[in-house]
Amino acid sequence: MLMMAVAPPAIVQPAAVAPRSFGAFVEALEEVAEAFIDGRESELPALVVASRKAWEHAKRNHASVLADGEIQAIDRGLDALAGLKPRFMAESALGLGGTILGHMRPSRNRARLVADAATMLAWCRVEARAWDQVPNVAEAFQPYLDQCGGHRAPEVRRIHDYLGVLQDDLANRSVTGAKRDLRRLLELLDQAERN
Repeated sequence: MLMMAVAPPAIVQPAAVAPRSFGAFVEALEEVAEAFIDGRESELPALVVASRKAWEHAKRNHASVLADGEIQAIDRGLDALAGLKPRFMAESALGLGGTILGHMRPSRNRARLVADAATMLAWCRVEARAWDQVPNVAEAFQPYLDQCGGHRAPEVRRIHDYLGVLQDDLANRSVTGAKRDLRRLLELLDQAERN
């Protein structure tokens, strides 16, 4: 006799998916990391305020997407950002964005944001010489490259090339080389999206 497991509907329903407006919040958080990477530390306080505004807008319009614990954790994380040193501020902002990325539907935009965040986090970790904590940037780029398919072929080839160069520089623990490669990957990602 065939037995079927019965589960309450709440258990088998998929998690709510973050709407597109959450993408604006993730991008605002990535601006914090980008300012640190670009040496624009004087802009960090204003960017933290902008991130808070983007969060309040997203939270007000779509609070049901996230669990209460996640909302409270993001609120606390945003409150703590202003008191952190610039590198930790950048890393924390990227971590908060990662919470939202986990709820976003797979798309090229989500894949781009994930690749962006991993590249920026890697830059922060290389800057700190925390070699064992550098994320796998090539792995983070793969969904984006898969989404591009045959489109944006020149940029995709260059991204592949720089991912290989980055692996070599990381293996050699070359701070200057790895940071240069990571910046170039960020530029190529922007170019691919503009074309």
